Amino acid sequence: MEKLKDILMLGEDPSGAAAPLNATLADRIDEAIAEAAEDGKSDGLIKLINPLIHTQGKEGGDALLYTAARVQSQVGDRTIATRMYVVLCERLEQREDWGVIIPIVTRALAETESTDFARLVARIWEKGGGDHVSPELLRTAFERKGEDHRVQWAFGSALMESGEEEEGRSLIARSLLEYAQKKNYDRLEEGVLYLSEGASKEDLGCLLGAIDQLMKQKEFDRAITTFDFCRQGILDQGLNGEAWTVLRKHLEDLGDSGELRKLAAEFGPGAYGDVINAEKLFQRTGIADTAVPINEALEKLDKLLELPAGRHVYHHSWGVGQITDNDGEYLFIRFAEKSDHKMSLNLANTALLFLEPTDLRVKMFEKPDEVRAAAKKNRVELLHHVLEHMGGEASRDEIRKLLVRLEVLASSSWSEWWKNAKRGAETDPRFDLSQAFRNTIRLRKEGESVSALPEFSVDANFRKGLGLLISYLEQHPDGEKELADRYAPAIHVHSNRADTVAVERVMGLQFLDQIGRGNDEAMGEAILALLDAPDLGPLSPDQQKALLSYTRDEAKERMAHLLLTSRVVTVRREAWQAIQGMGDGARKAIVNDILSKSPKKGNAVLHLVKELQVTQPALAVQLVHALLPVLEEPEREPHRKEALAIVESEGFQRAIRSYEPTDEECDYLRTRLSHWKHSERYLFPVLEAFQGSPLERVAREVEGNRASLRPTAEKSAIEEFGGRVLISRGTLVRLQKEVEELDWDLKTTIPQMIRKAREHGDLKENAEYDAARQKQRDSTERLEKLYGRIQMAKPIEDFDFDGEIAMPGTEVEIRSDTGEEYKYWILGEGDRDLGDDVISYLAPLGMILLGKRVGEVAGPFQDRTFTILSIRKKLPAEDS
Repeated sequence: MEKLKDILMLGEDPSGAAAPLNATLADRIDEAIAEAAEDGKSDGLIKLINPLIHTQGKEGGDALLYTAARVQSQVGDRTIATRMYVVLCERLEQREDWGVIIPIVTRALAETESTDFARLVARIWEKGGGDHVSPELLRTAFERKGEDHRVQWAFGSALMESGEEEEGRSLIARSLLEYAQKKNYDRLEEGVLYLSEGASKEDLGCLLGAIDQLMKQKEFDRAITTFDFCRQGILDQGLNGEAWTVLRKHLEDLGDSGELRKLAAEFGPGAYGDVINAEKLFQRTGIADTAVPINEALEKLDKLLELPAGRHVYHHSWGVGQITDNDGEYLFIRFAEKSDHKMSLNLANTALLFLEPTDLRVKMFEKPDEVRAAAKKNRVELLHHVLEHMGGEASRDEIRKLLVRLEVLASSSWSEWWKNAKRGAETDPRFDLSQAFRNTIRLRKEGESVSALPEFSVDANFRKGLGLLISYLEQHPDGEKELADRYAPAIHVHSNRADTVAVERVMGLQFLDQIGRGNDEAMGEAILALLDAPDLGPLSPDQQKALLSYTRDEAKERMAHLLLTSRVVTVRREAWQAIQGMGDGARKAIVNDILSKSPKKGNAVLHLVKELQVTQPALAVQLVHALLPVLEEPEREPHRKEALAIVESEGFQRAIRSYEPTDEECDYLRTRLSHWKHSERYLFPVLEAFQGSPLERVAREVEGNRASLRPTAEKSAIEEFGGRVLISRGTLVRLQKEVEELDWDLKTTIPQMIRKAREHGDLKENAEYDAARQKQRDSTERLEKLYGRIQMAKPIEDFDFDGEIAMPGTEVEIRSDTGEEYKYWILGEGDRDLGDDVISYLAPLGMILLGKRVGEVAGPFQDRTFTILSIRKKLPAEDS
């Protein structure tokens, strides 16, 4: 007892305030309590502490409250302990004393059943930041109070940061509805950003729930913005029906919202995938047309959907037919003997019977010859159709009556057909013959599937087939030996053939290693082949991550170099960690090689810049040099956006401020930036980043050189030609051809790529799916830019230049006031591919030359003036 009194300094202050609570004092208190308990003095602890708490109440010091909580938890009443912990934690939270509260709340979670401390962990994470709360503590809080939206968000964010993106994103998605209900729109918007890439169908379903809540709160603009942000994901994940349900619920109350009606017209048709020309049906209702009252449009939609085009019907006299159109008043129906029958809706509702697509009568109406052929050649498939038609289960006699009545089979051929069909169904996992003793057969219900090896052939689509085998093993690990025995020999042969592409050799050998049939020697050779013909695209993130472990020591440097170019962030991280563990010479060689090749290897360039701006401030100028090409001519447009974010970041600007460049480096940067050939909106962030750094003088000089030409010079140059941007006819044709190719790709090739990638299963780490989706985004963005350029463009060849003045379509020879002579071919925007001497008439140098004659002086430009020596007319067609 005395030891505890001394620790609490109760002699100086009975409230316990004389002893400031910290981690060290808490440990001493715990030690004293444990010693007292071991000595059998637990009752004495209660007698010592309880009167003090009763006297001091909530005014007691932190150390006294902590001691009371621990004593009650160990030897007293845990309900009282919980109250003590709550009072203490509230006090520490108000003071934002995170260093003390963390160990206390950790003990409280372990010792009490209260969920308050789980919520407290989330609040500490929100207020104090992730540095104070470990992922383990967040996991404990989640296990205690997993349904709390703040706990879900905190733990989900921690998982995302640690690379467990799928689980983290799922938790964040689950929290969004509650944030929407509580009108925490900032957090909701942040969550939408988390779901912008890689969100699963379940994640987007949660987001739609949040959108529904926004609409209930009349936050229509936010709801529409959120819809716009996730619209592509909704379409890709096949959530049109869910999106339409949310919109349909609120449309009648929001008839004036044109944007909402446009969304309804976009998602609505996809919700009725079995309806032919659903887009046309929605157009007919006028849902997207604000001139049509929304209630009227929805009423018409309901009527049209009752009997939509494409649906099959049955008439007692004419048999099966298919609706070809519904104009709201009449149906147009194709019967076997009446190709275009017109029937009023009122009559149709009483005279027709709807048929489901699985109805065998529909199949006989559409393709009777195929059904009869299936009865002979593919009996099992026909049996499957019959059971679908009959609701999934039927007796032998019911099946016979149906097939004979529909004239699929003759009575005389029934017995033979049934015997063969039943024998095939016995080995087909879609069928359940457990009730065969009752002459009943049924389709196997969901979740009752029988493990069966997937079909695989190295001569077909090897990559797709291998993906199916991998997915199969994930679901049926017990089938590994059977699968290995059946397919390993063929995969081994394919993966060791010299004419097999390197990436497939590696994929095959990785799979063989997974099933215990690996070969280190063969893998080493395949890795070398992959390094000679690099292609990471077909490899999943896990397959890419495993490459370093398979690589021989002498090739690890090359492999790390290759992996740094991966599109997968986690792969690049691991590659960079491996590079850091190499010798200085190897590390510097890789860094210099990648940075010097900018904008090629864009992913690697950007990753290195992010890493080195913090750890290698001496490379500041080299990093600037690497970023400039990415901003001007990126491999992919997202690289430019990422480069802009880096330039505008505090870390990048801090790196620049901490480095003193040489005069030569400043001169080079000044020249480089002064000759910037692309949009200045990508140049300005660089110049702004230089402010407050030793490179500020470079920024001022570059800005000064360009200011005299911007924006009036460029504007006047465009106005000179009727507000159109000039371009050579050949370049214009090339751009138009690119538009056609992109449009074709977006309508055919890319959707096929996405569909095929989906067939591989899990989209979380599906490299082919990620590549296809990225190609879709890049192509769409490029197409929009091309449309804008073509709309503003006019061929240079359409203007009649006499060749006596410097204009687009002329070659100009000039001499600077320092004596250097240059020759430039002035053309339009985008014509640089026509020669190294081509400059755009909208470039700073091109604009000062416009309108000049031989002997006249142009400038100043970069502190120099230029005399025109000669001008001659020169159009691209002349050199073609």
